[in-house]
Amino acid sequence: MFINYKESIVGIPNSILKYFGLKAINDSNFEIDEILLRNQPKNVILILCDGMGMNLLKTYSKSCPLLFSNIKKTLYSVFPTTTTAATTSIITGLYPNQHCWLGWDNYIKPIDKVVTLFLNTEKDTKNLFSENIGMKYFPYTTIFDLINAQTIFNATYLSPYAGTHYNGLDDMCEKIIQLCDNDERNFIYAYYENPYSIIHKTGTESFETQENLKLIEKTIKYLYNSLNDNLILITADHGLTNSSYIYLEDYPNLFNCLSQTTSIDSRACMLFVKEDKIDYFKTEFEKNLVQTLYY
Repeated sequence: MFINYKESIVGIPNSILKYFGLKAINDSNFEIDEILLRNQPKNVILILCDGMGMNLLKTYSKSCPLLFSNIKKTLYSVFPTTTTAATTSIITGLYPNQHCWLGWDNYIKPIDKVVTLFLNTEKDTKNLFSENIGMKYFPYTTIFDLINAQTIFNATYLSPYAGTHYNGLDDMCEKIIQLCDNDERNFIYAYYENPYSIIHKTGTESFETQENLKLIEKTIKYLYNSLNDNLILITADHGLTNSSYIYLEDYPNLFNCLSQTTSIDSRACMLFVKEDKIDYFKTEFEKNLVQTLYY
């Protein structure tokens, strides 16, 4: 998989840090830098629509003409291209190898467990840890923390799951409008879980996916018309495509070589192979799955 790190989503938060008077952690995005410098908006609003990649916008361009016609640049996601890795990069300005939140499930060596980081549970269980395992072993500082620490500007994180909570897109819009209603310069980041959650259930070509993109379009139009002196940036964390699953249990010669459950994500799977089975596993994997994966 080829990733152009000079043109990745990591540039977005770093451009925002620069605009609010802070030092970029990694390379910023030149085009966003230029837009911010030229317009000097009072409010910078970054909305992340999970999974709303370029393939969807192209497929449904007639359903979301405002979004499609205002595309400024195609950016690369990070690798692994998982929500956990990518959204953590967006809120920190770090690459996954810097923040280490690599995927939905991370193997944590000191406790010898695979942890579902966002849920803070042991993988495939409801066993909740008494402390935040992810932040204990992979702590990070968000760009909101950095901006707010200056006590000059306001930075807010909106999400159904963290930060300032909202309930549905209408509520998200109203909260953004309220947060902008002051004399200060504001940065607002809003995370929206769709179309990702819908696509995982219905696929990229479903009626439900198309209707969700129409809803996102309607929401952005309303928000734009309700605010003054603002810049609204919209991004995805990664794209999505239809695919089929490969179940390792269907390949007992491979499955029996594993010493424990898998880690990271099904799209970038980490396998723990028994030491005395490494050569055998490699041979069997190439024999059974390489052709399936690449052809």
